[in-house]
Amino acid sequence: MKFNHNMLKLARYARKMTQSALAKELGVKSAFISQIEAGLVSVPEKMLPKFVEILDFPLSFFEQETTFLEGCSKLYRAQKTLKNIDRDYIDTYASFYNRHLTKMLQSDLFDLDEFDIPEIRPDLNKSPEQIAELLREYWNIPRGVISNLTSILEDKGIFVIPISIQKEGFDATFYVNEKRDFALILINSAVPPDCYRFNLAHELGHLIMHRLPNPDCENEANAFASAFLMPRKDIFEDLTGICFWDLMPLKEKWKVSMQAIARRAKDLRKINSKQYEHIFKLINYHGYRKQEPLCGVTKEKPIMLKYVLNYYFRELGYSKEQLCEFLNINKKDYNKMYGLLLGDYIEDKSKKKTHLTIVKD
Repeated sequence: MKFNHNMLKLARYARKMTQSALAKELGVKSAFISQIEAGLVSVPEKMLPKFVEILDFPLSFFEQETTFLEGCSKLYRAQKTLKNIDRDYIDTYASFYNRHLTKMLQSDLFDLDEFDIPEIRPDLNKSPEQIAELLREYWNIPRGVISNLTSILEDKGIFVIPISIQKEGFDATFYVNEKRDFALILINSAVPPDCYRFNLAHELGHLIMHRLPNPDCENEANAFASAFLMPRKDIFEDLTGICFWDLMPLKEKWKVSMQAIARRAKDLRKINSKQYEHIFKLINYHGYRKQEPLCGVTKEKPIMLKYVLNYYFRELGYSKEQLCEFLNINKKDYNKMYGLLLGDYIEDKSKKKTHLTIVKD
C-alpha cells in the first residue's frame, strides 16, 4: 500500500494523542513518529496493523491522497483559551468534514445552492456596520428580525455543523473550500440559542471581512454581528428609553441576548454609559450574566448536511457501512459525525467517551 504520512498526523490529532504517546503504544521512539509524519522515513509494513488498532481507523484511511484541510482555507479564528491539542482536534474533524463533503458533492445527480459569499474589507469608507447593511441588501434579506440565520447561511453554500466539545473557550470556527465552493462553520452546540445565533453572525463577519486578518478582527466581527442581527434602521426606535425590564420582550423579538441588546443600545447612543452600567448591574444581580431566560428563543437546526447524507442513503442506495467505506472511516467516527445527526447510527460497543458529536435534531 501507499502510506500517506499526512493521514497519520490527522489520525493522531483525532484521537488526541501526542507523538510520544503514540510512540509508547508502538514501542518506538518519539523521533521515529516525528520522522514518519514529516515524510522522512517509510512505515514498516508490520507496523501498519498497529496503527489501525491503536488509532482506530481503517487501513484505507491511511492510503488517502489528501492533506490537512486540503483545498480548504482556515481563514481566521480568534486565539481562544483552547490548548493546541484541542485546536488540532477541531481542525482535524473540520478536515474530515471537508474531505467527506468534497467527495459526496462530486455527484452530478444533485445540486446545492450557489456559493455566494462576497469579500468586503472594512476601511475608512466602510465600517463593519455598513458592511452588514450591504450584505443584507446583497442577499435580499427583508428588513427587521432574521427569523432563521442558519437557513440563510445554508442557502449561500455554508454548511453549519453543530458540535459538542467538552472544553471552554470554543464558540465557533469556519473554513472555506474555494476549490469546491462551499464553507464550513463548526459551532459549539452547548451555548444558549441566542448566543448560538450571535456566534454564527460573528463567524459570518469574519468570512466576509477577514480573508486577510487584522489585529481588530474580533471587535469588527462583533460589530458586524450586532448590526447584521439588529440593523440600526429597524431597531433604533425599539431602543428608545430602554431599561432593564425592556430587555426580555426585546430579546423575544430580536432573538439575541439581553446583553447584546443593551450593548447595541449603548453603541447607537440610545443609552449613556451610566445607564448601560446600571442595566448590567441588574443583569448580574438577577444571575443573567451567565444564564439568561430563553424568552422563547429556540436553537436553529441546520439541514444541508442531513440532506446530502440522505441523498446517498435514499437516492443512491448506500448502506451505512458502504458510506463508511466510501468516506474511509469506521463506525465510531460515523456515529460521532453523522449517526446522531440522522438519529440512525451503527451499533458501537466501545465505552470510550466522545468529545465531538453532531447534535441530534
